[in-house]
Amino acid sequence: MDLTSSEHVQLTDLPKHVHLCSRLLDRRSETWYIYVVGYIVLEDEMGDSKIDKEGTEELPFPNGGNNMTTQSESTATTRSIWKLDPNHTLVEFSGKHMMFTTVKGHFKNVNGTIVLDEADPSRSSVEVEIDASTLYSGVERRDTHLKSPDFLDIQNYSVITFKSTRVEPESNDHAKVIGDLTIRGVTREVVLDTELTGRGKMPMPGAPETVGFEARTQINRKDFGLTWNVALETGGLLVGDIIKIELAVEAHKQS
Repeated sequence: MDLTSSEHVQLTDLPKHVHLCSRLLDRRSETWYIYVVGYIVLEDEMGDSKIDKEGTEELPFPNGGNNMTTQSESTATTRSIWKLDPNHTLVEFSGKHMMFTTVKGHFKNVNGTIVLDEADPSRSSVEVEIDASTLYSGVERRDTHLKSPDFLDIQNYSVITFKSTRVEPESNDHAKVIGDLTIRGVTREVVLDTELTGRGKMPMPGAPETVGFEARTQINRKDFGLTWNVALETGGLLVGDIIKIELAVEAHKQS
């Protein structure tokens, strides 16, 4: 921290009459000195106010001012960065076939970053990228159709993205993560009901700290331009509009 600047600094144990801190000045040996100016407000008989200087005071802070932190520094110490582990992360989707049968699939390639704020979880965030070409439902013909222009159109829109805009904590291990989901070039706001499922380390030397989350939401595929369908002779449509999305995420701490 550069104490020669005029940056605002949180100070503790100052005299009560001190209301304003002037510029941080010089360093002498192992002690940094800060010059503060106290002010009082005087009111005359007519009710007019004026500011009058009460005096100055030189306050020493031993050990190089280590007991002082800026607001940005204190926030930084509570935040940590985590990278998604693609080998232990599952993004699964499901929808109705012929109005009554559930078909599921998932994406094999998912990458992303989570920023966790331990002191203020509402300041946490997440960004995820999904390789749309890695869609897999277990049936090659169906997968080819889902990747075609009728649905995801992966030749023109190869990536599905999610970027959080805010986090609303509900308890120690539950939160709503609200953000922008982009599919086929169309962005819509979605809400992920998210649960912290655990935290720990793998039993091997040098293993990073690991955290797990599960989340779920649902979307209407038509909101993203996925409108293809076929009418059934018995009534209804071949492909349902509502798509449920479930995530099982594992992430490793980076810093």
